[in-house]
Amino acid sequence: MNYCLRFLWNTLSQSLKLRKGAIVLTTHSMEEAESLCSKIGILINGKFMCYGSPQFLKEKYGDGYKVSFKTDVNRREEIIRDI
Repeated sequence: MNYCLRFLWNTLSQSLKLRKGAIVLTTHSMEEAESLCSKIGILINGKFMCYGSPQFLKEKYGDGYKVSFKTDVNRREEIIRDI
């Protein structure tokens, strides 16, 4: 992991402990959110869709990914093979 990123994470964590406060962090990285946050809210199209501890969210939504797409019927087998 990048040294500067680790330094930032450590600084934020120490600040939270010393001030007994809160930080609002926006990220696309679940790893980063889990490392720094005790509660996570997930926004979809600007609306909160779920909120809870990292463990709660993993247990509720952590079964994997669901991918949907449309394709040319003639290429169906080729695309399935590629995936």
